[in-house]
Amino acid sequence: MIAHWPSGYDVERYAEEHGLDFEDITRDIVRIATVAHLLDTGALDEDFVLTGGMALRLRGSNRFTIKDTDSSLRGRLDELELTGKLRLETDQLQVYPDPGTNWGRKTPKLVDVKPINYEAYFASVTGDPIEGQFSFTVSQRGLFEPAEWLALRHPYPELVIEPRSLKVPVMDIAEQAAEKVVGWAAGSLIKHYLDLAWIGREFGETLTAEDFQRLVQRKLDIGFETFPGAYKDLHEIKDLLIPLHRPREWQGPLNKAGDNGASLIRFMGPKLGFDEAISLVREHILPKLFVINTDH
Repeated sequence: MIAHWPSGYDVERYAEEHGLDFEDITRDIVRIATVAHLLDTGALDEDFVLTGGMALRLRGSNRFTIKDTDSSLRGRLDELELTGKLRLETDQLQVYPDPGTNWGRKTPKLVDVKPINYEAYFASVTGDPIEGQFSFTVSQRGLFEPAEWLALRHPYPELVIEPRSLKVPVMDIAEQAAEKVVGWAAGSLIKHYLDLAWIGREFGETLTAEDFQRLVQRKLDIGFETFPGAYKDLHEIKDLLIPLHRPREWQGPLNKAGDNGASLIRFMGPKLGFDEAISLVREHILPKLFVINTDH
């Protein structure tokens, strides 16, 4: 799958060009290689798709995801099979997840495969591998729309993946927007609001109100089924107006600590600030959910 790897000096150049840490760039390349490997092993398909920030990057988002790769599964999770398919052994990269018994299961129908350890020989300038960890999250909280297949695009010229026509199954953009709406309302992590704003700017015209509202309501229903206490005031679309229209005043019921995760936000390219995001959500997202005046 990987026809050519970047060198440690290439990784240093990427980090300098994008203003990011060497370790974060290395981990990102490792995660991209792991996604390619999951395609090669047949793990990712119509019923097992990428979601979250990694999926949005395949659509052109500049938000740089740091440690996790999100996915959504329609059907049963075979932990032993997934453990095997996440394992990658080449002379340039070794990836080996911890056994499933150690995976995070803090919330229903969401498995956090971690730690996934790696030794990145390609990134070394001394001969010793760069070691690190990342996680792979598997959600079983509903995958309703058909997958969209997108090219495995990335910003690293020296990383060559064959075949170049390789495509990855990702969650439908309307369904992903619905997940971002509910994710922000419930957890108030700023990454969800920024991603939602970006989706609104880039794909707002393609979102139909009827489909978007249907998907948002289904995600709310799943949230209520999973966390009835936390979602008691987030049960209908009308409950989303204040979280979306006045995000600075909002703290989601699942965010007990009140940390919106702003310190973890990184971009590869032009940044999207919170003020701009608020304007974009009011302009492109709220009209799809509500018939209101969003000028103020």
